[in-house]
Amino acid sequence: MARGKGDGGVWQDSRGLWRASVELPPSVENGQLKRRRKVVSSKNKKILMQKLREAQKDLAQRGDLSTRVITLDAWLTKWINDIAPTTRTPKTMEAYRSTLNAQVRPRLGARRLDQLTPGMIRDAVQDIQATRSSGTARNAHSYLSAVLTDAVNDGWINSHPMENLPLPRAKRKTAQALDVEQAVNLLRWLGQQMDKPTSDDLTQGLAPLWVTYLLTGARRGELLGLTTDRVTEDELHLEWQLQRFNPEAIAKAPADYEYEHMHGHFYRVRPKSKAGWRSYPLVEPLRSFLHRVVADSPTDGLLFRRPDGTPWDPDHITDRWADMLKAAGIKDHVTLHGARHTVVDLLYILEVPEPIIMEIVGHSSRQVTRGYRSKYGPAVQRAMEQMSHLMQTGATPQLASYAAG
Repeated sequence: MARGKGDGGVWQDSRGLWRASVELPPSVENGQLKRRRKVVSSKNKKILMQKLREAQKDLAQRGDLSTRVITLDAWLTKWINDIAPTTRTPKTMEAYRSTLNAQVRPRLGARRLDQLTPGMIRDAVQDIQATRSSGTARNAHSYLSAVLTDAVNDGWINSHPMENLPLPRAKRKTAQALDVEQAVNLLRWLGQQMDKPTSDDLTQGLAPLWVTYLLTGARRGELLGLTTDRVTEDELHLEWQLQRFNPEAIAKAPADYEYEHMHGHFYRVRPKSKAGWRSYPLVEPLRSFLHRVVADSPTDGLLFRRPDGTPWDPDHITDRWADMLKAAGIKDHVTLHGARHTVVDLLYILEVPEPIIMEIVGHSSRQVTRGYRSKYGPAVQRAMEQMSHLMQTGATPQLASYAAG
């Protein structure tokens, strides 16, 4: 029985390899129509027929198929440099670039895109998990899937080899946080450092920043990008984050990416989600404390800055936090991000409802009601007051009712 156009011709070559061709729309070269066809091959005839059916299906859906050949390595370079930056933030691109170049490229880069199989990719991801971590493996899986989605969209491959590959399971780990006693003692110690007549960069110079992290649970970049005009009489507004980028990364950012150049490689950028745009009620002692810092700062300048007025490098601040904890006699390894976990833990101790906790720290990962996201309600005010009391005294206050808040 003769095959119709597009049904493919099947044959076995001199090496015993089964091959099949699919007729494609002709191209025009020098005013002449030129015949085109897509050839698939396999050592196994059954597998070949499966490839042939997939090619026929893709041809019917797309109207044409790519006959070009490209390696994953070459596609990664194009994707990282030209395609992904137009829809992803510079911060996100840093993560993509690092993981794809360090983990995916060495393991799969030499493979042709059209020859990547689910098994190859599964083996590579499992190797990453065995030699690195489950988090790195999950990132590699997700990032490579995005890379191959665009390869399908651009016609380099006809189907997505990761379509049915499950994401590796994450290994649960509990982030270290300060307990109540440690948090109270640290606040007292920082207060003593600020009262000393001599100043040093580690304690007195940065103590206002450390105290604000502990009393708000703000993210690292949120306070480093905070300007004096965002501290009002009764509120603290967090709407930007300080981040470090190469100017080239900013130039390739999406058109709607909001940023403000501060100095050198430092930029203020908007949070990745609207949940990050939030206001805190200023309660004592944070209210009086921040107002004193504002009074000593340039108008509309950064609230927490280097002595010369330029931004702090976020990575440098992370290192200085660790040095400060050692100087304060805290031996536990608690990262700066652990200050956020500390605040969350204390709010749970105070039996603050989870939606209010998420409002305070700006989380958006849990499905909670956010009917009062744009403007905090009385419940948030009570929660901040209770946490402030706990942080100052170490004693749990009489628990407030949040039913009406």
